Amino acid sequence: MKNGITTLLLLFVLNVTAQFTFRTLAGDPINNGDIYTYNTVANDNAKLRFRIQNTSASTIEVKIKAIVITGGDGTGFELCYAGTCNDNIVLNGIYPDYEYPLGPGQNNGNFDHFVNNNALGGTPADFVFSVYAIGFENQAITFTYRYAPNLSVSGINKTTPGLILEQTQVLHQLSFSAEESGSASIINLNGQEISGSFTFEAGL
Repeated sequence: MKNGITTLLLLFVLNVTAQFTFRTLAGDPINNGDIYTYNTVANDNAKLRFRIQNTSASTIEVKIKAIVITGGDGTGFELCYAGTCNDNIVLNGIYPDYEYPLGPGQNNGNFDHFVNNNALGGTPADFVFSVYAIGFENQAITFTYRYAPNLSVSGINKTTPGLILEQTQVLHQLSFSAEESGSASIINLNGQEISGSFTFEAGL
C-alpha cells in the first residue's frame, strides 16, 4: 500500500509540473535562463518564433510577462501571441491581456514571435520574459531576448589566418573553409561551450 501511495504522489507531482512546453518553432526547448542573442533588427533573422503546447489533461492559460527591460523602454519591440501583435511592450506588461485558453494538446500555432524592431541607436538591450500557466506562476520559464548590435564574427578572417567564414550570422549551421587542418569549438556569449571540440581538414 505504501508503494502505491508513493506512486500516486509521484504521478501527481509530474502532472502539476508539466503543464506546457515552450519551444522554438524548430522544436528546440526554450529553457529557464536561456539567452537568445541577435545583432540585427526588424527582419526574419531577428525573430524568435515559438510554440506553446498544453501538455496537461486540463484547459490552461499561458501568459507572457515582460519582467526586465534594459537598454530601452520596450518601444518597437514586437510580441505576437494569441492572435495579437503588440508593437511596443511595457515593463510588467502581461500578454495577452485577455483570456486565451488552450485545451489539452492544443498549441498557439505557427505565427507567434518575439522581435526587436528598434535599433536603439546602437545601444545593446535585454528583454527578459516570464512564461507561465495561470495558477502555476512559481514554475515559470524565464528567458532573455538580447539585442547586441556589435556582435559579429566577421573579424575572424583577420585574426585567424586561413579560416574563411561563409556567413557572419548563424542560425543553425556554421559554414567555413580552411587552408590548414585544425580543431575548434563554439562558445556562446556566456562562455558556455555549445558544441564539443571538432576537427576539420584543409580545403573543407
